[in-house]
Amino acid sequence: METKVLHNKFKYILEGLAPAGKEEEGHLYIEVDGLTYDVTAKPDIYHVMAYDRPRNTITVDTWLPVFPGFYGTIFDHGEAIDIERENIEQDRKDKGLSPPLTQKEIESIDFDINSRMNDIAAKCCGIMEMELSGFVHSIEFQGVHSPRSYNFTNDQINCRITFDMQAARKYITDDIEAFKAHLKERYTSRDGFIPLQSSDAKDWQFYDVLRDEHKAGEVLQFICNQQGITDEDLQEASMMYISANNYDYEKHEIIINNK
Repeated sequence: METKVLHNKFKYILEGLAPAGKEEEGHLYIEVDGLTYDVTAKPDIYHVMAYDRPRNTITVDTWLPVFPGFYGTIFDHGEAIDIERENIEQDRKDKGLSPPLTQKEIESIDFDINSRMNDIAAKCCGIMEMELSGFVHSIEFQGVHSPRSYNFTNDQINCRITFDMQAARKYITDDIEAFKAHLKERYTSRDGFIPLQSSDAKDWQFYDVLRDEHKAGEVLQFICNQQGITDEDLQEASMMYISANNYDYEKHEIIINNK
């Protein structure tokens, strides 16, 4: 076992200023900077021992890289809606139902866009988890954020990502000049764009970055750019089906709401 000296950090834990440890089989374990320590020994000697191998992970709520949004992209709902309208009309025709739906009835069909958005977003998280398996342990879908206006931005997938800290750090430090150039391109102010983040790599200290809900996603966006991972890798998710909220698929008729 390797002895680690934490000094003030350990004092903070003892004083209750850090998350409480977890007790297992008579031992008390805590995590500091992604490492797990056995702190069963007397606290006054200010030392702990690492056990097994460091977990070397950190989990953060952030955004999914590469995904371009729904509006005006391959994930737009328009084509899926057109296909399902045709399916409904063909379904009624196959059942010998008449007369055909009027244009007004067709336009009144209420499609479940929210469910399709969530299905696509969850699928994208799964795809990206596989694409980035060398840098993350898991990507868990949390929700979709849609802007009030699509003039300057598009939809965003919010997710919880567990990073392999060592792999992500090594990738950036091995190609730090490319990362600096990436930040300059992404966060340099220009006409019509005032960035909320610094374009200076000095303001992107690695361990702080992976605790920041925006910067953590940007780290993965950089890795995706370098690895050639694009929205085309998510194309499978765009094939998601859309259903109608007010169409009875068993009775083959539109549900009339008279309220």
